[in-house]
Amino acid sequence: MRAGRRITATDVAAEAGVSRATVGFVLNRTSSQSISSATAQRVLAAAERLGYQPHGGARALRSGHSRIVLLVLPDLPVGHALRELLEAATVQLAEAGYQLVVHHHVVETAVPLWSVLLPEVVLGFEPFSAADVLSMRRAGVEHVLPAEGDRPVAAFWPAAQGVALQIGHLAESGHRRIGCVLPAEPRLAARAALRAEVLRQACAAHGLGAPRTALIAPDVAGAAAIVRDWVDGEGVTAICGYDDELAAAVVSAALRGGLRVPADLSVLGFDDTPVARLLVPSLSTVAIDNRALGRYVAEIALGALRGRRADSVPLPDAVRLTVRESSGPPVPGRRIF
Repeated sequence: MRAGRRITATDVAAEAGVSRATVGFVLNRTSSQSISSATAQRVLAAAERLGYQPHGGARALRSGHSRIVLLVLPDLPVGHALRELLEAATVQLAEAGYQLVVHHHVVETAVPLWSVLLPEVVLGFEPFSAADVLSMRRAGVEHVLPAEGDRPVAAFWPAAQGVALQIGHLAESGHRRIGCVLPAEPRLAARAALRAEVLRQACAAHGLGAPRTALIAPDVAGAAAIVRDWVDGEGVTAICGYDDELAAAVVSAALRGGLRVPADLSVLGFDDTPVARLLVPSLSTVAIDNRALGRYVAEIALGALRGRRADSVPLPDAVRLTVRESSGPPVPGRRIF
């Protein structure tokens, strides 16, 4: 037998001296067939000697159940928050007997993974195109989420809630001129624009003027130029970060420039990643319970298998503000950057 070749049921049949059909009846425990105990034991022993493993794809075709949930992600960087979400969803689905497979559907010419894996559920963070839905239906996928009329899965992400907490905290602390640094990463352009819009709405709700916004890379050089312009030129006393990484860049730039954080400049992050706790001063930030959101994603998929609409699965209360050392009331007479 050629080294590295997959052992098949035909190999087991040859080893045991029985037909391929007999091997199938024994390994699939087909109760309608009368196979003697001696023959069954011979087949099982041969399978063990050869190291035979049943082919999952073939078994799925026969049974119609692959036990696979395919989660399709847009072309986004996979950061700390998304990793936590995916880990929790994986565990929740595994406990229910399903395997989560994550697919970045970014190359239109590639064969889509749903045509290869035969998943029972395909779940998208954003609505699928009509062409993708047709492709899934032709591949035999029965459950495609979000279904028509469903809330898109991406809509659960509590960005607006988090921004409202950021701005509310700063407004209550006495800040009137606020800025926000957003990612210059092209793949996050749409999300950065959405964050800027909810930021404007939150500032308006608290009677604040329009916030200053800028796209920066997560490095000190880019942050330093923004901090200098906003603090010295425009009287900004607080800056929100799109995430903790950008907020940490602002803190570092401010401290290197001789500003006191938070006396001269308050800084808030978003996501409560490990860097928020390790930074000095520690970073005030919006904490997202990504694991609760991961379990929510899993429940949507499991609900679809039970005939339950995605909108009937309750959203978790997954957002809160964690106040640490980097934010506080503005102090008059701050030093020039």
